[in-house]
Amino acid sequence: MNTPCASPGLKIDLEHRLLSYCLFEKGELLLLLILAM
Repeated sequence: MNTPCASPGLKIDLEHRLLSYCLFEKGELLLLLILAM
């Protein structure tokens, strides 16, 4: 447990969280653009 990135599952989970966060941010911006029109 001391070594980071030891399990590939954790790395995949972190990448998935980052990806979904980016998608959420873009989706939020898109929603704001639609509301602003």
